[in-house]
Amino acid sequence: METNVIESYDDLEADLENITDYFLRFANEFNQIPTMYFKSEPSSASH
Repeated sequence: METNVIESYDDLEADLENITDYFLRFANEFNQIPTMYFKSEPSSASH
């Protein structure tokens, strides 16, 4: 029973690492969108 818990915890940890890696990549891509968007927008839209 205990080994199953440890194994599932290792799987969970690996999943969290994958999710974190995916999220960081997504955030990096997403960070480039606002600058492009705001540069193309007229300054009057910021009000």
